[in-house]
Amino acid sequence: DPVEEGPCRLWSSVTDENHTWRKTALHLWRHAAFQQLKQIPQYQLCFSEWLDKELSVRRSEDVLSDSERQEHQQWVCLELYLTLPEEQGGCGGDMRRLCSHLLNAVLDQHLSLNLEQTGADTCS
Repeated sequence: DPVEEGPCRLWSSVTDENHTWRKTALHLWRHAAFQQLKQIPQYQLCFSEWLDKELSVRRSEDVLSDSERQEHQQWVCLELYLTLPEEQGGCGGDMRRLCSHLLNAVLDQHLSLNLEQTGADTCS
């Protein structure tokens, strides 16, 4: 159920040093304002868009440790996008579809990095 509270209370709970990233993320996820944003198309990412953004996170600039980032990614993949219907940008419960998106995103990122470095098509 969405949590109703004012912006000051939300901000203080997010910046509370005693909260783990998981507790903070769950608190934000359940907040009524965040739930409302999920209904607005411009604030929705399909799985492949999320993967593209997630793969562009620079480890040196990430506030999460590697293990925290991995745990976050696993949670989003398995708890959000795996179960989300395809027409809403998810995988509709199909693990093969999820794995296909993952593999394509990694290969696309690798290809684009190679193209940036060489300035040419690596398959020519």
